[in-house]
Amino acid sequence: LSDSLDKAGVAALQGWQARNGMAATGVLGWEGCLSLPGLRGEVPRYERIRYTGMDPEGRPIDRSVEGFHARVVQHECDHLDGVLYPMRMRDFARFGFGEEIERARLASLQG
Repeated sequence: LSDSLDKAGVAALQGWQARNGMAATGVLGWEGCLSLPGLRGEVPRYERIRYTGMDPEGRPIDRSVEGFHARVVQHECDHLDGVLYPMRMRDFARFGFGEEIERARLASLQG
């Protein structure tokens, strides 16, 4: 997003859409949020999206992105709609404090 933002990090997004026939279920990935400090959860998101909007000077933005960039745009657009990432989760066994999740992961590797 940095190439479409001004120094204050402001741009107006008009919307986004899934790209390239991604399944409605999306790809699972770990997310966190400053709105929920210390917590992490596994959230389905589209891998590839297209988003449109206007930059601070009123010039149109029209981008097709994938991976982390696509995940961040969806996460931030959710905020604009009043949605926090846990509301998108399917399995709350995959939700918790980051330190505890990492501790459980390491323990599973040890047997």
